[in-house]
Amino acid sequence: MSEGAGKDGRGYPAMEGIRPLAAGDPVRIGPYPLLGRLGAGGMGR
Repeated sequence: MSEGAGKDGRGYPAMEGIRPLAAGDPVRIGPYPLLGRLGAGGMGR
């Protein structure tokens, strides 16, 4: 099974709504790799 694929092969439901990282976004915070952007608006992203 490919990485990110759930039982039905369509991906993990928790990954829906996550957008790719934009240019200038960090790719990791400490030891944690960032997979995508959860949201943006107001005072942050």
